[in-house]
Amino acid sequence: MNTNSNDLLPISETMLIPLSARAAETYRDNPLIVDEKSAEIISKINTENKVIDGGNISTHGILARTKVTDNEVKNILAENSDATIINLGAGLDMRFVNPPAESPQYVTHRTFLARY
Repeated sequence: MNTNSNDLLPISETMLIPLSARAAETYRDNPLIVDEKSAEIISKINTENKVIDGGNISTHGILARTKVTDNEVKNILAENSDATIINLGAGLDMRFVNPPAESPQYVTHRTFLARY
């Protein structure tokens, strides 16, 4: 099933670039990150005539930022298991589905607002 994405404004279409980058990386040999939820979502969106490739520099930046952020969250939680991580402005960031570390304290703006 493909979701109709024709109603997206051009600026909103830019959210598909990091989503697509994380999805594509998931299926590479020796991926830097694995994001099954991004892959699932991008497979259900009609991306015909949509910009989903930001180019090599953008893709590398997205993947590097994701990896660095995941590592920092793991380090913070390893040093302080009582820490609370709040991911504001997460957009289509899938960390709320698959947090980079086992912790009930990892919340995003979506779960934070839904819980409180």
